[in-house]
Amino acid sequence: MPRLVLALCVILAAMLIIASPALTQTKAQPKAAADAPAAQPELWELMESMAEHLAKAKQELGKEGGLPAAADHAHAMQVLAVQCKVLTPPMIAELEPGAKRDELAAGYRRAMIALTQRMIALEIAILDENTEEAGKLIDMLIDDRFQGHLKYKET
Repeated sequence: MPRLVLALCVILAAMLIIASPALTQTKAQPKAAADAPAAQPELWELMESMAEHLAKAKQELGKEGGLPAAADHAHAMQVLAVQCKVLTPPMIAELEPGAKRDELAAGYRRAMIALTQRMIALEIAILDENTEEAGKLIDMLIDDRFQGHLKYKET
């Protein structure tokens, strides 16, 4: 008899372990996953990472033999810019109602496209070993970051 009770307990425990994901899911979970505030830290982290790559690209540009690393940082910024662009429209939809929301989303997308184009130009200048042009583009990107934060950070 004790073996039978033990066997039943083991079977019951196994069933609970297997069923536990289904038991913990509720109808409220999908809504929580779609909440915009959850995406906010991720967007901020991506933006900060982009700024770090920009600073590193500028440092590498001034170093002897630093062009390959500077090009890698320029490429990483492009990837991050696209990720930020993808994350933002759902967040804007949560923050702004109606026509203003649409205008803000379109403006942000245009700004991110222009930023990405400048990052591509930076990578090309680095690959062409045109450090003067690359330096100018880095300065423009620093200004773009400042202007973008003035316009979009409060939203």
